[in-house]
Amino acid sequence: YQLAEVMRMEGRPVESIPLFGDALAIYEKSLGSRHSYVATALTGLAQAQANSGQGSAAIANLKRAYAIYLAALGPQHLNTVIAEIALAKAQSNAGDFADAEQSYRDALTKFSGPLAAHVYAEAARQGVGEALTAQHRYAEAEPLLRQSLAALTAKFGAASDHTESAAIALASCLAGERRFDEAAAVLATTRDALEIAPPTPVRSRELDTLTAADARVTSARAAARAPVGH
Repeated sequence: YQLAEVMRMEGRPVESIPLFGDALAIYEKSLGSRHSYVATALTGLAQAQANSGQGSAAIANLKRAYAIYLAALGPQHLNTVIAEIALAKAQSNAGDFADAEQSYRDALTKFSGPLAAHVYAEAARQGVGEALTAQHRYAEAEPLLRQSLAALTAKFGAASDHTESAAIALASCLAGERRFDEAAAVLATTRDALEIAPPTPVRSRELDTLTAADARVTSARAAARAPVGH
């Protein structure tokens, strides 16, 4: 399992899939099909499948992993919530935004008690907002995305990949409402923070991601201004 996870993290998901499958078979044989280690192997396998374009298989395995974690560890264990968020992300990547919204919302309800104020709550909240944006329900999405951005900025600062992701999600929502100046301003604030922050190994990638998001806003603005029929 560990070797498979290393390979997946190194960007070699196709090569990691057989190793995840071997680990899954060993765990099922030695521990039983409902053990949490089986869910862990299923989650790794599903992530590798998702990264290899096998979306349907990934969703099926994540549904199974979530069900195992839920039964074995309970609804408010971090592994259970992470599995449900991973399922929601896979559903969103497959274009199933209604199911993704429901999975993200269900995950968000679990952030109380021992998980209150955990940072993954913002991943779930942002996920709900992104799913709503994809369904063109911008007015519902915006307050969730603003709340997520504010919380992540407070926790990590303005120059972090977590904050960048939240800023891009909010900008996408605002652009969907044709509030292009506001969308560009959100991205500019994040870019300014990244450019003055101490360099990191991923800074170039973060700036490239922002540049791509800004280009999408610019393209949407141009499309909105184009005469009908052009």
